[in-house]
Amino acid sequence: MTAMKKSLFNQAAVVMMVLLPIMAKSDEFHAYYTRLDFEDRISGKYADIVVSFGKRGQFVFGRESSYLPYWQTGKGRWFISEIVPRSGNGPKERPDLGCWYSHVRLIEESQDTIIIHWRYMPDLSNVEWDGVVDEYFTLTSDLKVFRTIRRGMKKLAAWNDPANLILQTTQLNPNGIQEVSRVRGSPQKQKEIPIAKAPVRENRIANPVLEFPFDEAMDKGDYTTLEVQNGIRCTIEGHKTLWKTGVSGTTLGFDGYYSTVRLRLVSPSFLKGALTVEGWVALGAYPFDWAPVVHQSDWGKEGFYLGVNEDGYPGFHATVGNQWISVVDSNRLELFGWHHIAGVHDIRSDQMRIFVNGQEKSSRALPNDEIQWSNSDVMIGLNNRKMPAVEGRIRKGKWPSLFGIDGLIDEVRVYDRALSPREIAASFLHFRPPDKVQKRPDLEERHFPVIPENVPTRKFGAHYTKLEYYETWDNLWRVSDHPDVVVTFDELPTHIVIWRGLSYGPTLVTENGKWAGDQSSENYRELDDPSEAEGSCEHMSDKQCRHSHVRIIENTDARVVVHWRYGLVDSRYVFVHSGHDSSDWADEYWTIYPDGAAVRHLARGKIWGDSWVETMFFSEPGSRPEDNVRLEAYTLVNMEGESQTYSWERGSPECDLSDPIISLTNMRSAYKPFNIYPTGSEVETFPGHNRQSHFHWWNHWPVSQITSDGRSARAADRAAHSSLVWGIPSQDFLMYGTTNAKPESLIPLAKSWNDPPTVTETNGCELTGYRQEERAYHLRAQSNKLSFTMKGTYEKPIVNPCFVVANWRSGKKAVVKVDGKVISSGKMSRQGIVWDTEGKRKLVVFLKLKAENRVTIDMVAD
Repeated sequence: MTAMKKSLFNQAAVVMMVLLPIMAKSDEFHAYYTRLDFEDRISGKYADIVVSFGKRGQFVFGRESSYLPYWQTGKGRWFISEIVPRSGNGPKERPDLGCWYSHVRLIEESQDTIIIHWRYMPDLSNVEWDGVVDEYFTLTSDLKVFRTIRRGMKKLAAWNDPANLILQTTQLNPNGIQEVSRVRGSPQKQKEIPIAKAPVRENRIANPVLEFPFDEAMDKGDYTTLEVQNGIRCTIEGHKTLWKTGVSGTTLGFDGYYSTVRLRLVSPSFLKGALTVEGWVALGAYPFDWAPVVHQSDWGKEGFYLGVNEDGYPGFHATVGNQWISVVDSNRLELFGWHHIAGVHDIRSDQMRIFVNGQEKSSRALPNDEIQWSNSDVMIGLNNRKMPAVEGRIRKGKWPSLFGIDGLIDEVRVYDRALSPREIAASFLHFRPPDKVQKRPDLEERHFPVIPENVPTRKFGAHYTKLEYYETWDNLWRVSDHPDVVVTFDELPTHIVIWRGLSYGPTLVTENGKWAGDQSSENYRELDDPSEAEGSCEHMSDKQCRHSHVRIIENTDARVVVHWRYGLVDSRYVFVHSGHDSSDWADEYWTIYPDGAAVRHLARGKIWGDSWVETMFFSEPGSRPEDNVRLEAYTLVNMEGESQTYSWERGSPECDLSDPIISLTNMRSAYKPFNIYPTGSEVETFPGHNRQSHFHWWNHWPVSQITSDGRSARAADRAAHSSLVWGIPSQDFLMYGTTNAKPESLIPLAKSWNDPPTVTETNGCELTGYRQEERAYHLRAQSNKLSFTMKGTYEKPIVNPCFVVANWRSGKKAVVKVDGKVISSGKMSRQGIVWDTEGKRKLVVFLKLKAENRVTIDMVAD
């Protein structure tokens, strides 16, 4: 139960520990993934989970109920109570008809305790962030089930509040399920996180008609802020009210997608004639198009708008004389620094002006007329209508998104007269913070999730975790403590990270934190019907991970197997077909070994022959592609040892090496990502490049939440990806890894995988085949002693082989001998016992062995 104390359960864990008796140990008690006999066309071989209590019964999470579990004994079958009502596109007993939004995962298993996570959308009319439910089932070997339920909430604080947690305890018995208790967590007062307040400076320049100082800080968790001139409490919208140190007192953080302060003016009659609007802003990233510091507008038609555009240029817009007029400063605001911007409409001089940090930057003549006011709310930090992202691949305007300022906004004021240049300069100087504050606002920098110290953990294996990026992005998610997966190695300083920020596409992370990844299966549709899928239907488009999830299937010293499942949807979450078609879903299995080599198998969902391999790397905010990969970015090697390195200095090169088998991405790191292809594969360079870089450079993905499948980066402000080549594997699998050696050194591994040594002279077992998609020999044990011979040669070398032995009747590992010599467990011999999809044991053995001669291997049950 130690792991539970570290999990999200908090109060729930304490209650469970009180209720939990001393449990009887039982070899019958175990869990396994399987595919139950239930007809559907879209699920893979690990669709369901069975928790076996031996002859006493089974606790089953199956598709037929959209994973509401049931208890089955020889006397019948009983579903556990449905505490959160569910409704959707299927019958009452299976409301999520195709399990589009429902999945289950085995989180933890020990001799006495099994923890299962069930995540689902109870109401398919709301599949946004707050529509989710997380349920955890902690089953114990004495037939108790401790269940926690957490419902999605609009506000993150409400989601995390223990009062949002339901705890149910049940007892399983031969005749059904008995509820022992059901309680709700006790509400807890929101912790007040101390905010370092800047000195509060009162406005002395003029009398504004609207004023937002944002100095309330943690005002008893209230989701409002005061507009002080009219005494109006305004709603703070978004996932979390995030108070920060301001230029004066405190201020608010804005996430760029949802955060805003909204003021409804019933009769804005005082907004006549001249106008001045001012505010302080610190940007964490540039907007995707125009985003407001403050506005009351119908963009392009009516009202006023003070904001920043996609290049970081501040501007002031207003409708005067039936014209939408703009004045823009052509100097980019520096990221992570405080800036004062002000817009002036001077009806006396018929001028519109924009000021930055107290200085006039641009002006233009106006018609001699008043601003045509919009019948809309005054909004700070967010547009009130969707706008297309600049540089989108889909035709401009077709897929608009709602976005705003990503950063901090403070001291917003509106005046019903034109302030003079001297008054604006005085306002800037009055509120200007010290240089060390102005250049370092209370704004978290953005770095890809950091693995602690980025050094070897001295343990090979996979674990569920919750990776953190930066707080306003993290605040969007309603997830448990186990949404992401990290695979670590004891002999390599690298990792494989499977993170929701990348829609769960597995990623190789080098020793110095450089990230390299790949594409998913993809379908592309060009249609004009808005009800149909359009554009790229792939994992990149599922930015909220509504249809994408990852599960650890095997996790032993011998190997890790990870299942990644995703739906092929466009950026509006529309499926290619109906969503119930097998070509709408993909199942990938990543088999990862202690030597760092991982075989990716696209088992289901291949749409195009060349659509699922697109070698790419990632640039974290603040870095350009050239900071992460060398211009000589890509090396190819064939089986003959011929190699060619390609440069992007003059644009995309042509990959012309014959019969390539090994590729290396030349990241700026000691360990570099590699691919090993099946023989007969091809590689094609991804053509073109970005205007700002030698490489392609897109920031519509990862982590972005805009409706786009192709926005070119304009600055190093956001997480971005760059594609180098299309790989066209001859089979539905590909090998990945990292190496600090020359790529030619991988040729023996490539040979052993593509043309493996033969296994003969089997005794006590039978060879059922070599599975290249796993990089493993499969055997079936016929006794507790088995032996066989491997014939390694120069052309068919033995390189770190893996053996999967079905029908392993012992619950213990094997004594392994190579040529009669016992290989002790550890770095040279690694083993694990896992449950197969039939609930039977299998032995997995990985040998750190390289040979080009005949080798005899014996395995005896310990």
